[in-house]
Amino acid sequence: MRPATGSTPVSRTGLAGPVYYVDTDTHRLVAFYTDSPDFHTTTGIEPGMAQNAADRFVHRTPYGPWNAIGQASPRANLILPSSCRRPGRCGGKVLALMLESKQNPIGLLFT
Repeated sequence: MRPATGSTPVSRTGLAGPVYYVDTDTHRLVAFYTDSPDFHTTTGIEPGMAQNAADRFVHRTPYGPWNAIGQASPRANLILPSSCRRPGRCGGKVLALMLESKQNPIGLLFT
C-alpha cells in the first residue's frame, strides 16, 4: 500500500500488524488496515474469522471486485475481503479490515 501525497503510514508494531495512515496536514486518521484478530467491527467480525460466520453477522455474502463484505457510512468505507474466490457462501476466512475516509481518501480501497 502506497500512501497518497499528504498522508503517512504509521504502524504501531513495526512492519507487521495494523497500519494507520495519518494526514500530515491535519494529523487525522484517514485510513486503517489490519489482518490482526485483535481488531473487530461493531458487529464482531474480525480477521481470520470464518467467512460464513461473518456473513451471518451482517446478513450478506461477499461480492464485488474485492469479493468482500462492504459497509459504508457518510464518512468512511469499510471493506472486509474474503479468501473465497467466488461470490456467495464458502469455507474461506475474512482476510483483513480496511477502512478509509471518504473526506480524505488515499487510494487504499481504490474508490
